[in-house]
Amino acid sequence: MLRPCTPSDQAALLEARHAVKLAEVATWGLPPGLVVPMARTQAEAHHRALQEHDCYIAERGGAPAAAIYLAPLADGGALLVDLMVWPERQRQGLGGEILAHLQATRPSLRLTVAQDKPWLVEWYARLGFTLVEDTQGPHLSMIWRASPRPSAQEA
Repeated sequence: MLRPCTPSDQAALLEARHAVKLAEVATWGLPPGLVVPMARTQAEAHHRALQEHDCYIAERGGAPAAAIYLAPLADGGALLVDLMVWPERQRQGLGGEILAHLQATRPSLRLTVAQDKPWLVEWYARLGFTLVEDTQGPHLSMIWRASPRPSAQEA
């Protein structure tokens, strides 16, 4: 389902990040001549910031379709730093498949989500994440924990 990112993935990752940022920046009300340069600057900065985290690619049809960046947690779980589905692959269930894969292989997942994106909070909640704390800042913390498995004596 997921493979580690390789150096040859970097150009595709940056281009996908640019496409995602372009859609976001286009909603900011900037003059048309500033939208593309601002999106490119935002994409490059975000791409550089993610380089310190573990990167994995999900492919469809032999081509990258999504990327996820993780940081390990002490309990063996992971901090989901970023999940990016290529724009042409969005709304096809790929993000949910990636999270289901991680939920099957990790004891916990943590993430933060922007408060101004309530649809993302709802989406993560449908996938079993719960709010950890309601912060005063721009992000909400969410966590998913694997259900405890019954011991052999309980089963």
